[in-house]
Amino acid sequence: MKTHTILLAAISVLALVFGAVACGSSEPLTLEEFMQELEALDNEYEERGNELNDSFDEEITDITEVDEAIDRSVQFFRDLSASLDSFVSGIEDLDAPEEAEQIQNNAVSAGRDALDAFDDLIAEAEEAETEAEFTAVTETADLQGVFAAFSAVCVEAQALADENNIDVSFNCNEG
Repeated sequence: MKTHTILLAAISVLALVFGAVACGSSEPLTLEEFMQELEALDNEYEERGNELNDSFDEEITDITEVDEAIDRSVQFFRDLSASLDSFVSGIEDLDAPEEAEQIQNNAVSAGRDALDAFDDLIAEAEEAETEAEFTAVTETADLQGVFAAFSAVCVEAQALADENNIDVSFNCNEG
């Protein structure tokens, strides 16, 4: 009987704790907190991209067969896309303050457009059988356009942070 009472008490305490967490006020982040979280996501994305690029550069130099190079390149595109997806999802999950909601929405929209472009690139690259076909696919991919939109949102975020004297530095990759 005592074990039963202790178990019920523990369940009640857990229910109260989880209830408080679930029902707690979900206040949006302050602008400074939002920018700091965004900067952390941006830095993580930049670091992961650099790691993927370095790894790809090392591996691709040892490949001599075209089909193997295409396969490795497609995997590289998938890895970059997964990293971007994680970044965009992280931005989407932030509870933006009102003054940053438009930037958040634009970043998520531009990110989703970039992911769609990656999906198209991957699908077409998987079909390539020759170096010429693969080159044609990568040259016609619209990644520059969608990443330009993503960079523009980054510049907007940096400007908003600067206007509010928030010390963050985003990796906007302008130009």
